[in-house]
Amino acid sequence: MAVQLPLTEAQEQLLTLESGWLTGLEQLPTLLRPKLVRPSIEDARVKLVRLEGIPPLLPRGERSQASGIVLFDSTEPAELEMVQSGESTVLAWPRPSPALASKWPDLPAARQARLSSVSLLADAKSPVHLRLRSRKGEEVPVLNVEFREYPSPAVNGIFLAQWSIGYQSIPKVACTSLKEALFLLATGENFGDRKRPGGGYIHDYFFRHEQDIAQAAWRFVVVRDPIQRFLSGFSNRVLHYRELSREYLASLPSMSGVDLEDFPANPSLDQFIANFEFYCQVPTIRHHFSPISAFVAPLESFSRVYAFHEIDALAADISKRTGQEFRIPHSQQGGPKLKLERLGGDSLRRLVKIYEADYEMLKHFYLPPSR
Repeated sequence: MAVQLPLTEAQEQLLTLESGWLTGLEQLPTLLRPKLVRPSIEDARVKLVRLEGIPPLLPRGERSQASGIVLFDSTEPAELEMVQSGESTVLAWPRPSPALASKWPDLPAARQARLSSVSLLADAKSPVHLRLRSRKGEEVPVLNVEFREYPSPAVNGIFLAQWSIGYQSIPKVACTSLKEALFLLATGENFGDRKRPGGGYIHDYFFRHEQDIAQAAWRFVVVRDPIQRFLSGFSNRVLHYRELSREYLASLPSMSGVDLEDFPANPSLDQFIANFEFYCQVPTIRHHFSPISAFVAPLESFSRVYAFHEIDALAADISKRTGQEFRIPHSQQGGPKLKLERLGGDSLRRLVKIYEADYEMLKHFYLPPSR
């Protein structure tokens, strides 16, 4: 945005509003992937090494707590220590491990092989060295933890600059409600209170401000059962907004070459499902009904994935992160509530097939209906 100084009050307000969605270089943490590296020469006395609790990705400079097990078969007493950036921390083995003791009954160290929790710093220049040191000064390398820069895939979404929060929206998964809530959080104003630059709906506004949020310090997405999302979309877009009526289709420039007299408008639920690909030629239908696996970033790209029923937990987490009250309204309420029982057997099986990749993507959250 090119402006001349001094700014008018209107220009200053506009600049403040627009800069709220811009990524600043100082806000982009470098993501590091921890990699466990065995010593080049392994000591046969080290029977078992396991390190747990380290996240798969960490922003550079962030600390993580790790714990684990080191089993050392030696009559010579030894201390386990962690070395990073030249600083050494002795790790006591205070907790018994009955499982290991039963597996190695003749090995005294097996009764106390679990190491205490230790803090690791994510730093590409400072690997972590885990080693044993005997009373005679002998050093036995156990394990190294290296932090390597991770080339994260692009994640298109909304970036809240003040808190380095990123959100990727999914149509018919509370996206209107969340966008309105995020706009209020970032600007202190409701989206509809005054004319916005460029006009249009909130989706148009955020489409113009969409950017790569992969490097945001905290990234989230909300997911929903694919068939429940479909039913919500049919109720809202087809029944309530009548986006498959001849009147609506006639208003779309992309449909200008279509003979609407022969177009099978206003389909029933079963008709829509049977001819799903045909109706998805209409842009607004394609936007709201496309499988999310075709456009949503891999779920491991996000710091937190919320199921649809966890909306209240999301609001609480954002309130905690920003220090401001965050409420999510229910903005899209048009249309009847359609239940799964409305679907016939053929229609249900076809929907399961259509959203097969979505159910695979969301297998830790939702399973396809079995009937």
